[in-house]
Amino acid sequence: MACRNDVVFVGDSASVECTLSRGIAWAQYYNDGWLHPMQTVNAPPRTIPWRNPEHGCLCLNVDGAVSLNTGKATIEGLLRDTAGNFIFGFSKYIGFTNSLHAELWALYVGLQLAWDHGVNFLQIQTDCKRVLELLHDTNVDSCPISLVRSIHQFWRRAWYVDLIWVPRSSNQAADSMARIANCSSFDLLFFSDPPAQLHDVLTTDALVLSLMMVDEWRSIWRLTLDTVVVRDKLLDRSDGKLLLRAGAK
Repeated sequence: MACRNDVVFVGDSASVECTLSRGIAWAQYYNDGWLHPMQTVNAPPRTIPWRNPEHGCLCLNVDGAVSLNTGKATIEGLLRDTAGNFIFGFSKYIGFTNSLHAELWALYVGLQLAWDHGVNFLQIQTDCKRVLELLHDTNVDSCPISLVRSIHQFWRRAWYVDLIWVPRSSNQAADSMARIANCSSFDLLFFSDPPAQLHDVLTTDALVLSLMMVDEWRSIWRLTLDTVVVRDKLLDRSDGKLLLRAGAK
């Protein structure tokens, strides 16, 4: 008898002994998740906007949400280019689980979709620090959570993947998609165009990104002007020779 999530997402099956072994190992993690819920990352006083990846790299924002009232969990994510253009998004109801496993499933499904779309350079942004701790652990290959091992196997494929933590305010686009999931079906909702619920967030991210780029160009321009001023102070325009005026004789 295999874990329901493994069957739904991976199509995996396991012996009774294997399942029992997993269950014992997972018990501690579920105990930590249910009895000691993960603390929500507190947003800093200053809101930090979405930060685009380097040129040539795509950005995957992922998020997992668990209702405090019903315990139902959903996963969400979206892929954008360095200019903030929407490439695809997804949302899925995954049943009942804790917040850590919801975050992991969001990452796993997002990786699958990015790979299927031929992405070669990928930056993943998550606001769950525990996910980073598990996947950056030196013993990740022997992690008792099979989902962590499956995610790590994706990193061994022929592509570049960088996983980073971002504050919640930088992950608003993925968080906004939690309202889209259909909790009456396990079907994956895939979006080639941004859903209406994302328009405001994407517009804000694009606007902030444009302003940040303007500020960067202004900084470069000021640096260029400063360099010209220093050059003019050193350059003797009469004969084209560089002179240290203070020490020239």
